[in-house]
Amino acid sequence: MAGVHSRARSFDGAARSYARGRPGWPPEAVEIVARRLGLERGAVRNMHRLDAPGLEAMFSSFSGVAGLPPDRREAALAEIRGVLERHGMREAEFGFRTEITTARR
Repeated sequence: MAGVHSRARSFDGAARSYARGRPGWPPEAVEIVARRLGLERGAVRNMHRLDAPGLEAMFSSFSGVAGLPPDRREAALAEIRGVLERHGMREAEFGFRTEITTARR
């Protein structure tokens, strides 16, 4: 994470800690329900690649930016463009995992 502000880096482990500590359904209960209902489970992985204009569009859709008054929204987007330019961000990749559960009739 070279070139990333130390305060931003301090949040790096927060998402992983949150995911580890986030309560979910007990795996045994999920498996029992899946067997009884004849559910099949799977997952799909996707790599989403965005260029600089795509990154700006993604950030502009976030509620904290999209909900700003027009003048403040444009100022925020100008700051985002500046950050992308200063750090030479021409594109970024985001990995996603989608869990899919299907049932047969």
